[in-house]
Amino acid sequence: MRPTRLLNVKYSTQPIIHKNLISLLLPACKTVERANLELGWIKQELPESSWLKACQDRNKLMPLQYILGNQPFGSLDIKCTPNVLIPRNDTEDWCIDLKELINNSIDSGISIADICTGTGCIALSLAESQKIEIAKGFDISTHAINLSLENKIRNKSLLPNFKNIDFQLGDIFNSNILNGEKFDLVTSNPPYILEEDLLSDEKLGGVEESVKLYEPILALKGDCEFYEALVSNVIMPSECKAFVFELGYMKQAESTMTKLRYLSKDSWEFGLRYDSGNNIRNVIAWKTNSDYEFLSQMCKN
Repeated sequence: MRPTRLLNVKYSTQPIIHKNLISLLLPACKTVERANLELGWIKQELPESSWLKACQDRNKLMPLQYILGNQPFGSLDIKCTPNVLIPRNDTEDWCIDLKELINNSIDSGISIADICTGTGCIALSLAESQKIEIAKGFDISTHAINLSLENKIRNKSLLPNFKNIDFQLGDIFNSNILNGEKFDLVTSNPPYILEEDLLSDEKLGGVEESVKLYEPILALKGDCEFYEALVSNVIMPSECKAFVFELGYMKQAESTMTKLRYLSKDSWEFGLRYDSGNNIRNVIAWKTNSDYEFLSQMCKN
């Protein structure tokens, strides 16, 4: 994850202890440089009595975010717990881009629905904008909803429409997930990692071992069925004007577009967004001649 934590850290005056802690971190960190960086974060954010246990947990490949209990997400401080997916830098990047475009392109307040909300990071990040009047997140996991509500309170000072932000249980495969509510914009980071990639060795391009060992499979494994459900159960009944979905494979973007063209009588424009590694990361769509054509600025087709 992005190294945004380290400030001024005083290392232990006992070099042998510092060396031992670095040794514990090396299996997860791979390099001494990275191990020093993570040890700096541990020493900065945890009491000295917890340093050894933290390094022992990291030695077992536990994600650092679960050890420290948080992850920066833009200007937000997102609490992280083992039952909920850790926010990623790639997600943070497109959220920041989307929020800036909303700030520069929308005149009146809008409502957003964030599906498979997890920690609530996407909904809360967008809700930092004054233009977002209503933000609601949905997730099938009770752990996720409880955590997202904690994160709402944790970041209250950054949320101008705090009272209009809410999180509630909802199953993406339930046609009544929205309970009849309408939204202008829909976002989602659903489970999208294919089973074969979850099973593949990390050295062969598979998912990191720490992810497979500690992060919830419920939030990881998925494919086109999630995107088709988003279109059928969220996009169509919400009557939204635009959406931004995170994904991992081109076929998921194609499935989304095919399903929407089949169900909708409206004309839609589509675009794809790629991350800093030039990997496909989002499928983006907006109704033709709507106020959301500015989303084309996020796309690279």
